[in-house]
Amino acid sequence: MAKIGVFGASGRPGRALIRQLLAGGYQVRAMTRRAPEALAGLECMPADYNDTASLARACAGLDGVMFTSATFTEVSKSIEHASNV
Repeated sequence: MAKIGVFGASGRPGRALIRQLLAGGYQVRAMTRRAPEALAGLECMPADYNDTASLARACAGLDGVMFTSATFTEVSKSIEHASNV
């Protein structure tokens, strides 16, 4: 069973991805700056798009990742975040 990390796990798109992955039989690691109650019961790892060391730690041991950029982030920052991931 593949283990997939979901960046932005606390947001609406991230939670939707998590539901779909779990329904598909995947193991999931939720990656977010702060793990809210909505993610209770999941493996959670702190990750900040501006901190590449935290991104590397969060991705360790995963088979793949899902990345969504926040819609309120300016385009240049979104590109930087995607590059960091």
